Amino acid sequence: MLKKNPINEVGVTTVWGIDNVEDVLRETNLKCKTENCMTPKHLVDELSGFEKRFFEFMFTGSLYKKIYRLYELEN
Repeated sequence: MLKKNPINEVGVTTVWGIDNVEDVLRETNLKCKTENCMTPKHLVDELSGFEKRFFEFMFTGSLYKKIYRLYELEN
């Protein structure tokens, strides 16, 4: 089974882990160019059974907006 990495799907070359992107944007001159999710709907749709239900449950709603997000920042 081929495992897909959503980071590669959006062409990311450098990855940083931060708790709150709004803090970074407020304290720097950076701006958010794009926002991507690490579990795109088209990948979740490829799952079936328990895995699909689990991902749909865990990665929707307000909690999901706080985790597993990819932001492309620019000056």
